[in-house]
This record gives sequence, C-alpha cells and structure tokens, in this order.
Amino acid sequence: MSASYDYSTVADDFLLGDDRGYAGGGGGGGDNFWSMKAKTTLTVYFTTPGPWTKDLDHGWWSWREIFAQNGLTGVGDLPPGMKAFPVRDQETYRDADDVLRRRDIPPSDPAYDQLLALVVPYVNDRDKERGRKATRPVRDVVGVSVVELAPDGQLYPKVLTMTANRYRKMHETITSFRAMNPSEFTLMGFPWVFGFTGDTAAVELPILRPLPDQPPIDLPDPHDIPELLQGKRAQVYAFVQQATGVDTSAYSGAETAAVAEATAPAEAAAVPDAPAPADGVANGQVDEMVPPPPEPPADEPVGRAEIYGAMTETRLKTLLTKKGVSVRPKTPRDELIRMAVEHNV
Repeated sequence: MSASYDYSTVADDFLLGDDRGYAGGGGGGGDNFWSMKAKTTLTVYFTTPGPWTKDLDHGWWSWREIFAQNGLTGVGDLPPGMKAFPVRDQETYRDADDVLRRRDIPPSDPAYDQLLALVVPYVNDRDKERGRKATRPVRDVVGVSVVELAPDGQLYPKVLTMTANRYRKMHETITSFRAMNPSEFTLMGFPWVFGFTGDTAAVELPILRPLPDQPPIDLPDPHDIPELLQGKRAQVYAFVQQATGVDTSAYSGAETAAVAEATAPAEAAAVPDAPAPADGVANGQVDEMVPPPPEPPADEPVGRAEIYGAMTETRLKTLLTKKGVSVRPKTPRDELIRMAVEHNV
C-alpha cells in the first residue's frame, strides 16, 4: 500500500460535516476510473468492507481533482484519460479551538502544485454568463473500488467516482445499514444495486439495494486508489516531458521521477530547481518552466508510444475498443501499445 501522496486528500470531517472546513485563503479513465452518471444504477461487488476501512485497504478514497479543459500551458491539450488528475491545492490544520480546517495554498507558496500551475485557466458557460473570470476549478472527488457485474454477465474491476455531495448521501445510506449490526456489517459477500436517481443534484437520491440471493465471486484485491492517482500524475508529468523535452523529475515525487526517467528523450534539457509559479501562469500565459513544444514530424507523433506505455492494459483495451479495433482477451501488452500507436487512439 502506498503511504504518501503528491496531491491533496480530503478528510471525511470535511466531506460529511455541515461545515466543510474551509478557512479564508487565496487560490484556486484512460484508466480504472469511471464517473457515476446521473439516473444510473449498476450491479457491483464491493471489494472492501466499507468506507471505515479506507486507511487500511485504500478501497475508498477522496482527493482534490482538476479537469484541464483547455490543456496545459506550453504543452497543449492532454490525451483522453489524462485531462482529469489529482492536484495539491490545499493544506489542513487545526485552529485555536482544535477543529480540523483546510485552506487553499496560494500560487505564490512554494508548496503550490506545479502541475496545477500549468493548467490553462478557463470559465464554464454558467460562470461566463455571470461575468466571472477564468480560474482553475478544483473539486472534491471520492472513489470506491468495485467489480461491476455487467448485464452480459462479465465482471469489470473499476474505481467508481462521485462528487462530494453524492458521497455524503451514499455514506448516510451505508451508515444506516451498518447501524443494524455495527460490529459485523460488511458490504462484501454479495452484489448490490448501486447508483443515484433524480433529475438534479438537489433532489438526487442514492440507491443501495442488496442482492443477497446472488452468488459470491472470487474478489480481486481492491484497487489501491492513492497509488493509481499517483500513477495519473506520473502520466501527466511524462506527457509534459515527452511533448517539451523538459526534464520534469525535479517537479515530481518518487513514482513520477521513475516514469519520467524511463521515458526521457535522449537529449532532454535539465531543470535545476522548481521555480514558484510565475504571475503569467495565473493569467493563462506561457510559464517559463515549459518552453513551446517542438514541431513533431508529420508522420510520427511525439512520444506516443511512451505515453501509451504509461497506461494500464485495461485503458489501452478500452481506447482500442472505442476506436472500433478488435482486441483479443489475452493480447500482450507490447502488442496493445503497437496497436494503439497504429490506430492513433
């Protein structure tokens, strides 16, 4: 199990309490992750007993996430599966009354996330109508490790993600089940109908219905969600390095450095010390940290094989299938990468 994370995690105290824990401050798939859609239910086997064991098995996890809608400064658009990634934009502390609080890390702070600093600010349609300025909107996200039982009988291990508002509602429902037998209750053992119903977030209700008559299955180990999230950041760092030739290992943690080194161009330029985000980044201008990407040859996309090499086999198969490419169940990883390059998924 991974023990440290290069991004902000979110305590249940903030996600479940009426006081979300904010203090004043100034700041802001291609994989195993699948977002829960509105008015949708799935039949799933949970791979851990419940949210209360998350610090032991990492089968439930919460984090702060950015969606790089307009790509990264000096890099451009990100491939599918990389646009949403975890970021480090907050810190927790205890106030004078010993209450756990959280606050934004300002862009001027050396602890501010270098990946977040590269995200091109944008404004969504609703905020545009209200005359609001472009920002880097970061949100709370919660994931749970499950095995989905598809209508055709196939089993699909995945991490289902939901908003903090949905998590609060689902947590309350799970807690009501557990209250009947606190010492022995577990979500494991048989499948559940899991999802949400309702036309808007305000009236949306959780659905959690047990199917005890269904047979159990041999459950895989739960996804180590924080480890997968570190992998998402490593993929983004590796993509930045491949697209620009800039050595990103100085900006990353141990896992990221390993990926960056493995995929570094032969003559990558070294970056000495990670600079604080420049004022120009906050205004959507080009940061000096990342130079404009060189023009790739017309017949050879920059670093595409290396990018696919950082993806999981599940993600590669998903991308190929969406492209209409037939993939055999036991296709070797090297062949999946070759096919991804050939079909430009």
